Amino acid sequence: MRSVFVEKCAGIAGIGLAVALTASAGCNPDPVEGSGPGARIFNYCAPCHGTDGHGHKLYGAPSIAGQLRWYVETELTKFKHGIRGAHPADVEGLRMRPMARILKNEADIKAVADYVSKLRPAHPQPTLKMANPARGKQLFAACSGCHGEDGRGKTGLEPGGSTSLRGPALIRAPDWYLLRQLHKFKLGIRGSLESRAGTNAAWTMVQTVKTLPDQDMRDIVAYIAELTR
Repeated sequence: MRSVFVEKCAGIAGIGLAVALTASAGCNPDPVEGSGPGARIFNYCAPCHGTDGHGHKLYGAPSIAGQLRWYVETELTKFKHGIRGAHPADVEGLRMRPMARILKNEADIKAVADYVSKLRPAHPQPTLKMANPARGKQLFAACSGCHGEDGRGKTGLEPGGSTSLRGPALIRAPDWYLLRQLHKFKLGIRGSLESRAGTNAAWTMVQTVKTLPDQDMRDIVAYIAELTR
C-alpha cells in the first residue's frame, strides 16, 4: 500500500496539469483536519505541503503552516494571475500555478489562507553546511526592516509600519527553501515579473540580494534557522 502511495505521489514532481490531476485524484491518503471551505480547499495543497502544512523537500514544497495570512493571500493571488511562477526556470513555481487556478475567487483565497495561518508551525532542523549564523546575525540587519528582528514577519499594520515594507515570517521555514528563494531573487527567476507589476516587496528583495554573495546568503539563512529554535 505504501509503495502505491509513493508511486502515485511521484507524479507531483511533474509540472502543469499533471500536478493538478495528481492532487485531485487523491495522492494524499488522509483528509486534512478541520471543516469549512479553507480545509476543503487545502486538501488540494496537502499532497505537496502535507496535511499539517509542514511541507515536503522532495517536491520543493516549503512548510507554510502558521504563515501570516496576508502573505499567503498575496502569493496565491500572484500564482493565480501568473505574476509569480511564470519563469521557465522556476520549477516549483510552475507546479504552483495550476494549483492556484483551482481557487475560483477571492473568497477561496481568503479561506485557505486563513486555514493555513492557523495551522501549527513546523520546527525544521538545520541542514546547511559551511554556514556561520553569528555572521548571519549581523547581515540579517538588512532583512529586519521587513521581516522583523525576530524573523516573524510584519503585517505593515504595526505602529509606524507600512504595507510597502511588510514581509512574511521567515522562521520555521526550512533553510533549503529560504536559500533557494534567495538564489531565485538574485537570478531574476523570482521577483522580476512581480516588480514590473508594481509589487514593492519583490522589487526590494531583488535589489537587496542581486549583489549578495552566496556565503552571505548561507550565513543569513543559518541565523534564521537559529531564530526558529
